[in-house]
Amino acid sequence: MRGQWIPFDKDAINQILGHPLVLEEGQRYENSQRRSQALGFDEEAISQLLCVSGQDFAWSVAGRRVRIMRTSMTTFT
Repeated sequence: MRGQWIPFDKDAINQILGHPLVLEEGQRYENSQRRSQALGFDEEAISQLLCVSGQDFAWSVAGRRVRIMRTSMTTFT
């Protein structure tokens, strides 16, 4: 791929994936919404499986689950 221009804008990604994202006027893209709606992605089950008892995902300032901190994960994880 050396010397080749590879676009990474939203239109190029949608074209490659074949699932164009259509937003309503004024609507913003919310990755957490799309991720939660994806088939088989259950954040609660993932949290229970990977986290130490009483721990959970780290939350963004907007109130969304963003990641599980390493210190919150079980030894096995």
